[in-house]
Amino acid sequence: MFENISDEVINTIKNIIEEKDQCKLQVNKSYQTYWLQNLPETEFRLSRLGDLQILISRVCFRNRRCGTMSAILQVLKEYCAEEKIKRIRIQSVETYEMMQFCIKHDMKPWRDNIWINNILMGDYDLEIEEMEKYYNSGSIS
Repeated sequence: MFENISDEVINTIKNIIEEKDQCKLQVNKSYQTYWLQNLPETEFRLSRLGDLQILISRVCFRNRRCGTMSAILQVLKEYCAEEKIKRIRIQSVETYEMMQFCIKHDMKPWRDNIWINNILMGDYDLEIEEMEKYYNSGSIS
């Protein structure tokens, strides 16, 4: 139940962020949670909650809109499909840019999210099982 995210996945994400943000990250692990940081500008927090979900709970990059999160999300989608993890959740979305990212990548807002200043703030989920059904249906080649 309490499994870690593989070192390969963490290192891949670390390399993506270091390349896109032009920095060197420190990786700290506490139980199933990983902090990738080069403070004060770069920070990424990732947790695995068993087979239930991958939780992204902190995203802060110096260089924005250069594909960092898209590349990370692709790595996580593949990892979740392999590990039979049911969802990816981005927690506490508070910016217009992250809301747009979630919408662009077919993530669904929680019903309890709230609108503040044209931002639907709160959590967004990407259900991996639904995505697998879509891929396996032959709709995508």
